[in-house]
Amino acid sequence: MHGLPLTKYGLAFASGALKSALVCYVALCAFLAVFQSRIIFHPSKGDVSLDARYVPGGSAVRIPSGNGESIVAWWRPPSVGSETILYLHGNGRSLSERLTRLSLIAGQDRGLLAVSWRGFGGSSGSPSHDAFEEDSDAAYAWLSQRVAPSSVVVFGESLGTAMAVRVASKNAVAGVVLDSPFASMGDLAWRRFPYVPTSLLLRHPFDAASMAPMVTAPVLVTRCRRDGLTPFESASVLLERFASKVTDVVVDGHCHIPFMRAAYGATFDAWLASLRSGRVASGESARN
Repeated sequence: MHGLPLTKYGLAFASGALKSALVCYVALCAFLAVFQSRIIFHPSKGDVSLDARYVPGGSAVRIPSGNGESIVAWWRPPSVGSETILYLHGNGRSLSERLTRLSLIAGQDRGLLAVSWRGFGGSSGSPSHDAFEEDSDAAYAWLSQRVAPSSVVVFGESLGTAMAVRVASKNAVAGVVLDSPFASMGDLAWRRFPYVPTSLLLRHPFDAASMAPMVTAPVLVTRCRRDGLTPFESASVLLERFASKVTDVVVDGHCHIPFMRAAYGATFDAWLASLRSGRVASGESARN
């Protein structure tokens, strides 16, 4: 007799809690579906054209892209016999905020084409997965008219690593550099929201893992053991998909985009030298 009101109360409480949890779950799914572009992309809008001059010998160019849009890029022709780096940056900030990094990558003699994605500094339109695909295709086509594809090294940073893998999977390149890569946006979303049907909600797949088996050029990877943005484990999934030679440089500790560390300028130079001589090793690992 005394337990009946308590049972009814308990059932009512459980039902209310279940309804609240369901509402929160649906709200989370709706939030991820509606605002995922704002979650993924953080463009810096200021025009970067004038700052191209701070890369020695550099200038700004505008490259036609898909759907009538155009992108700004920093261009420096290579010295005779040197590689040209096609640089595809990450999901935030501008080329101007990467000036030190780009100068390090270009070095004294290498050519450089650094892309400002659609919706980023000076480029028209808005960022999206499809826009990034069109922009990277346009940049490679523009570059291949000016240098030999066999001298092009595609360098992807964070979100840009997916596009670097895509470019290398369908075009002739000398090599691929991936700084803080990941398997796919779906993999990242699943690791962060394992109980949400992210595969049904995701509009920006950035699926590098599905394209990795088609890459035939050697690959240099730099990644952090504890990376809160592109987890080490996700990068490992990607690396397992490559059939080409992979040099894997691992940094212990918490970090993201480790190539910014000065020591990796020497690592990059050594890898390029090995690339030229055909001595790129497979499965190398380093600690720093």
